[in-house]
Amino acid sequence: MRNTHSREIDAPAAVVGALIDGLSGPGDRLWPSPAWWPLRLDRPLGVGADGGHASIRYHVTAYEPGRSVRFAFAPGSGLAGSHELSVAPAGPDACVLTHDMGGSLEGSDMVMWPLMIRWLHDALIEDLLDNAERAATGTVRKPCRRSAWVDLWRGLLSERPHATAMPPGAALAHGALDRVDYGDAYAIRLRPGLPTDPYEWARAIFFHRPFPLYERSGGEALIGDDLRDMDFRVSVLVEEGRLTMSTVVRFRNGMGPKRFAVVKPFHRIFVRFMLRRAVHRVGSAPGTGSLAGVDTGEA
Repeated sequence: MRNTHSREIDAPAAVVGALIDGLSGPGDRLWPSPAWWPLRLDRPLGVGADGGHASIRYHVTAYEPGRSVRFAFAPGSGLAGSHELSVAPAGPDACVLTHDMGGSLEGSDMVMWPLMIRWLHDALIEDLLDNAERAATGTVRKPCRRSAWVDLWRGLLSERPHATAMPPGAALAHGALDRVDYGDAYAIRLRPGLPTDPYEWARAIFFHRPFPLYERSGGEALIGDDLRDMDFRVSVLVEEGRLTMSTVVRFRNGMGPKRFAVVKPFHRIFVRFMLRRAVHRVGSAPGTGSLAGVDTGEA
């Protein structure tokens, strides 16, 4: 199996080579994170450094500063081989950045490569090449667009929310009402580098529908409303790499429990859906680092 991607960039090779040197380091401008799980190494880039991205493990076997780096896949990765990122001059003010991967597929990857892995890999590398061109020239002549097949797999493989106890850090939720007749909380893991503003996450979760912002403190925002039969408050907390949505409800009269009993099963399904949708869409946005420019469905 061999897979190669190249991009001619209107910048000197030294400029793009410096981007390679910054891989996995502070301020890495090349690896497309947080749209994808970050590349992490156990030491600065150099021969012997070990790490990978997501569940894919590899280590550095060759490194020429400003020119190239080669990684060998660890045993059990599904591919016996290596991948290399290199830059070559194409004139005084142009260069070609190439990512080349080769080896033999093993185990289930013999089936999963043509079905899913190849398409995700291609999308990741094209995002990386976009980053290189953007960092070196300030723009991207023809930004890559992910296919519907890639978006489908990214959605299927995205993080899933899980029920949890209301975290102690959700102080606003704990003190929101003088009595809580119903409460729940759901959390989802955030990739490193995703936004941390809780109110902007609340806007993304609720498709930018207007809800009153009651309070905001640190990594928590509290929104909600007072209805005829019940009052509800929703806490959105960003803490320790997790996004947690906690709901507390106080019934105002005897109809409150009856009405809520009807919506309760759908509430749990919808909360999970909203969390997963928000994280997937925000994490998929090009140049993710804030929620600005993310299509949240607002008309």
